[in-house]
Amino acid sequence: MTESRKEMLYENIRQMQELGLNISQMARKLNVSRNTIYKYLNTLPDKLHAEKRKRKRKLDRYHDEILNFLQNHSDISSGQVFRWLQHQFGEIDVSFSTVANYVRMLRETYNIPKNNVCKE
Repeated sequence: MTESRKEMLYENIRQMQELGLNISQMARKLNVSRNTIYKYLNTLPDKLHAEKRKRKRKLDRYHDEILNFLQNHSDISSGQVFRWLQHQFGEIDVSFSTVANYVRMLRETYNIPKNNVCKE
């Protein structure tokens, strides 16, 4: 289950709890088990975010290099970053979509907009 799905599920459970629904009703409406409902009711929101921060990513070992590259070349695409990584580090054990997601995360985290250069 993705992190955003977990956060949405947590919010839905909290809202249903405020409406007074019981565990079985919540489980049926959300199409999850009662054990899942109990787990989320016993989880604090901060714990969900902490779990998200702990997760290691395959590209974390190249974090500084990719970040520096993006900061120096903000108009570069994810495909270009992927090819640059292959050129710099040889065959890396990640797919293009992994690189694209990592680049998107870095752009959002460090507020690096993609500045498109006009070609005339």
